[in-house]
Amino acid sequence: MNKKMFPHIIAAAAFAAFIVLGLACASKPSGPPPTFVITSKPVDEGFLQGKKAVILNIKMAARSPVHLMDRQGSGGLFSLIQAGVRIGKAAAFNNRARKFDRINADDLNEALLTMSEIIATTWKEAYNSETVQALYDFSQVKPKISHFNKPDAALKKEIAGICADNDAEFVITIMQQVTHGYMDEQQIQVAGRMMAITHIVSEINVFDKKGDIVIKASAGLPYVGAGITYGYLLSPNNGDDYVKLYIDGFGNILKTILAFDKSASFSIEELLAGIVLHFASIADDDEGDEEE
Repeated sequence: MNKKMFPHIIAAAAFAAFIVLGLACASKPSGPPPTFVITSKPVDEGFLQGKKAVILNIKMAARSPVHLMDRQGSGGLFSLIQAGVRIGKAAAFNNRARKFDRINADDLNEALLTMSEIIATTWKEAYNSETVQALYDFSQVKPKISHFNKPDAALKKEIAGICADNDAEFVITIMQQVTHGYMDEQQIQVAGRMMAITHIVSEINVFDKKGDIVIKASAGLPYVGAGITYGYLLSPNNGDDYVKLYIDGFGNILKTILAFDKSASFSIEELLAGIVLHFASIADDDEGDEEE
């Protein structure tokens, strides 16, 4: 067996999960409904039906830093001071975000494992196919959200080996990342809270047994292609905000994979209703981790 794989068959009973992650309850960020874009897929209906698939566990790429607002100043010393203040606020935001991610890392990984189990079961039921859930070892590499998007010869060979080891037709990879746009300066000035435009995005690829991508999709909240000018307005360290962000992002992944083949007929509402997440918040006056 490939040394990077630790597969096991997922039981069909994994239709609902209760995941406890810390201290906070969920609150729903406002924004447009979840969306996805499938940029390539086979046109044949039933393409995925009855074909064994290996589902690699969801992997989070490191959160991207917040962007500074690009403002035209009047020049001179005052503009330099304003720029310095904005840089300091952005650094403080990123430091708090890093600390939030660090203290919740183990619990988030546990949640992602359970979500991966649900995805494997959903795929099995939707496409009437055997599924194997597996952990992919990135070794010493810090994974990027685009890790699987453009496979080189080595990665294609590895994916082909995973298919061969598991006698499978497909390997499904899911990379996810929380990203930020601009900080909201009005919130800082009026409410005294650091908040920034926030997205959760996923890159989903389906590989065949030769290691070639046969289905490619991007799933994003609040919507694909939003850039950095629109999104949920979230703080860097409030567990309530990120609970719903992750649940909505997971629901978006499910909706995306069920759209791969028109022959799939499956409801995800009961799955999402069964997931409860809690993240530990950190205080607004906590300076967070030091800049790396």
